[in-house]
Amino acid sequence: MKCDGVRPMCAQCVRADEVECEYTDGGLTASQLLEQNVAHLEARIRELEGRSSESVTLHDPHAAFSQSRHRPHDDSVTGGERADTQSGSWKIPEVLLKAFVDHAFAFGFFLNLPRFLAKLDATEEGDNTFPDVILYAVHLVGLVTSRDRSYKDQESQVLSLLIQSLSSAVSDFHAGQLLHILQAEVLLSNYFLHHDRRLEGGYHITAAVSMVLSSNLHRVQDPSSLAIPGPGSVSLPPPTDSVEQGERINAFWAVYSLDRFWSVKLGAQSALSRADLLASQITTPWPLDMSEYELGMLPDVWAVQTVSSFLGEDPIDLSNDSYATKRAKGIVLFSDAVQLGSHFVPENPGFQAKFLEMDSKLEQYKVSFRATMDQFKSNLEYDNLRPYATRCMLFTQTMAHCATIKLHAPLQQDWDIDTSRSLSNAVQAANLLQELEVTTFEYIDPFMGILWSIVASVLIRALTIARQLRAANNTGQSEQEVLVTNALDRILNVMQALTVSDPSAALIAHELQNIRQHTCIFSSP
Repeated sequence: MKCDGVRPMCAQCVRADEVECEYTDGGLTASQLLEQNVAHLEARIRELEGRSSESVTLHDPHAAFSQSRHRPHDDSVTGGERADTQSGSWKIPEVLLKAFVDHAFAFGFFLNLPRFLAKLDATEEGDNTFPDVILYAVHLVGLVTSRDRSYKDQESQVLSLLIQSLSSAVSDFHAGQLLHILQAEVLLSNYFLHHDRRLEGGYHITAAVSMVLSSNLHRVQDPSSLAIPGPGSVSLPPPTDSVEQGERINAFWAVYSLDRFWSVKLGAQSALSRADLLASQITTPWPLDMSEYELGMLPDVWAVQTVSSFLGEDPIDLSNDSYATKRAKGIVLFSDAVQLGSHFVPENPGFQAKFLEMDSKLEQYKVSFRATMDQFKSNLEYDNLRPYATRCMLFTQTMAHCATIKLHAPLQQDWDIDTSRSLSNAVQAANLLQELEVTTFEYIDPFMGILWSIVASVLIRALTIARQLRAANNTGQSEQEVLVTNALDRILNVMQALTVSDPSAALIAHELQNIRQHTCIFSSP
């Protein structure tokens, strides 16, 4: 099939319902980006580990999944009906399961938790509902988050079992297992990222992206419509109810958010961020919170270009959005702002227009988010949802401030808090820690370590300049210097507290160490 060159999707590919167009005029396709990322990550992991006996064995997620999707399969077969599964023999200790449940959100769990736990009970009673891979993943997260250290020596064994089972599961599975295997990839990605093993985390994010694209989860349709599967794609059976449909929607956005956020940190190009390829193809509606699916609710809008429509919204209004949607939209803006700021071309009129548009969207987002959160906190339901809601508010607002910081980073800064957008946003982000009583959290999203590093770098730069000026002019501390010092101390104190309270906070500990290395210049007067 020859591409006719029409963008964003050529007519040939539209008729064939292909996941992507293989344009001949240059530029990498999503498949090529995935393969390139896999090769790069494998090479870096081999380099760092020296091919030692403890090296993690990796599989090629894109190739294996591509092979599996061309196999004939029976959509009615679920994971538990596979003859080769040994799920019923694997038991997760109760203390580890409880730890997993308490931390599931921070590790990217997108399935319906009550249903998952009910099926897990059935699995442990001998009804093989789950493939081994999801049981190993849950066990692993429970191990690293539990305060009961008597199971700690199992970690390397369970990790090895999980990676081995993923390799075979991705290359040989049935459609009914897809969400469980995808969930295992997301949990494992977050495990590696929590432990500051970024290359391995990036590798498994790539695997999750491959599964999403190959199964068309980026184009989840209204359950009332008749879906015609494209050639070479995994055909999921129709969802049985709103919860099952919601799991598919939330699965896509969990992977999308993971990929977009971490591509910024890992310095890799995201296969889900190419504006000319997938932004126009993403028609999966924005996610709802799982409690809404349980009430029978589904998104109101289907079959629209979800991301493109949001980026064209003016003004941005989050008043009717779920927490999950607010987070996903924030990640879209954060990723685009970082990308725009890293390609700074101030003399280009087109760039200037994009810069001003993004700056305006970020301010609209922050204002609208703040308004919806203030309204929610006055609601009686807030007390019941407080831990979950507070973590959402902290992450999303901090990320929005960091997006503005990264967008404005290339600009010449005067480091006056009244005029510097970077400094004012950094101080506001630090002040959130006091406002939201973050020290009461037992655990937190690992991404916060990355965001706080962005905030801290601005505060450190401002303090460095302030102290240089103070020394040159032989003056005392200014009011601004005191304010910025307090903001930086707040960041450091919260990060330190979290590394003590959360056994899995290695990434935050790593970022904290980096920040402290840069603050050592302040140890002497």
